[in-house]
Amino acid sequence: MAGGNYSGLLEAMEESFAGLMERVVEERGEHRGDPGCAGSQSPLAVVSPRRASEVELLAQMCARRSVPVIPEGAGTAGAAPPAGRHVVVRFDAMRRSWPPQRPDHSVTVEPGLSWFELEERLRGHGRATSVYPTSALRATVGGWLASDGIGVGSYEFGWLSENVLAAGVVTSDGGRHEIDGAYLGHVLRGGGRSGLIVSVTLRTRAAGVDTPFAVDFGSGERLAQALSEVCSRRLPVWHLGFQNAAMARSQASSANAVMFGAYPAERSARVEGDLEEIAFGNRGVPTRAAETYRLWGNRFFPVSPGREAPIPGRVLLSVDSLGPALSAIGSRLGEVAILGSLARGKEALLRVFDFDGRRPLSLTGVRLGILLELVEELGGSAYPGSGQPEVRA
Repeated sequence: MAGGNYSGLLEAMEESFAGLMERVVEERGEHRGDPGCAGSQSPLAVVSPRRASEVELLAQMCARRSVPVIPEGAGTAGAAPPAGRHVVVRFDAMRRSWPPQRPDHSVTVEPGLSWFELEERLRGHGRATSVYPTSALRATVGGWLASDGIGVGSYEFGWLSENVLAAGVVTSDGGRHEIDGAYLGHVLRGGGRSGLIVSVTLRTRAAGVDTPFAVDFGSGERLAQALSEVCSRRLPVWHLGFQNAAMARSQASSANAVMFGAYPAERSARVEGDLEEIAFGNRGVPTRAAETYRLWGNRFFPVSPGREAPIPGRVLLSVDSLGPALSAIGSRLGEVAILGSLARGKEALLRVFDFDGRRPLSLTGVRLGILLELVEELGGSAYPGSGQPEVRA
């Protein structure tokens, strides 16, 4: 639109989305969630549709004027805005879900529903999510799906995308399509900027009693060896994670290098003996019951309702390279807080936070650059995530 005159689009949107739209004054770097990236601009408007048909209409109107429509999530990924003027769509008003459907007990939900609330709704039907993000207390279904990831439950069920059976997507031209989960990644490149998620059908698992466990190994080397042994023995745990001493200290724990997780109670006979052998063989000390439950309760990405979520550096490693990586991160970055999750016994996702001695902080600037250089030295390469780069090694 020549001269940056968007008045025609804005007037048409105000007519179509009365009460659902708010104009935004153009101020560079002032929009909520804008990290002040060079060349970024504030949005033209923010629209909060109530149903998929309104998302289609919005996309069609903006497509005719070549204005991007960008989804905004809960702010846990640190996504940067596009360089030009754009329209932001929020899905706060699209939070419906439908009961799990037989025979596979899959559940269909709208993108604005939080993972925590979805879990609560499923419990009423005797089901639970197969995986959910460590930011589940705040993250939305659509927000995490747009960036994919490894989270709680990924040791058994893999990446989030492996648990998506289908999704309703409105593409940039305003067309609505039902996409098979296997092909969703091709549509949602760039953190959801090639398509807007309006519904998701997810795999679920039977709800039951999960038994948490936690073992303190005292050092990153012994922790990494224990994690590798759990994977090589293929223990049937549901979630397998770990944290370092700084992350534990931020939770008022005296633990050091902790392996923790959970498994369905009915698998106890298949898990507990091997866990004890692995702990003993690597000089690990099982935590007391109260501490175990507290560590399990603190498995979530460090977010709180009244504070902006810190953004970690994200590093994806093979389980076999975890030991050298933990040692190298400690020697190059000093004290950082690390929270990790494993996927199917093959990959480990590390979320690396800066640490001020009390709480995790965003890892940015020079220190993020050091992390990226370190992973490159380990043979990895950076790839674009939904905010701070994720790194494969």
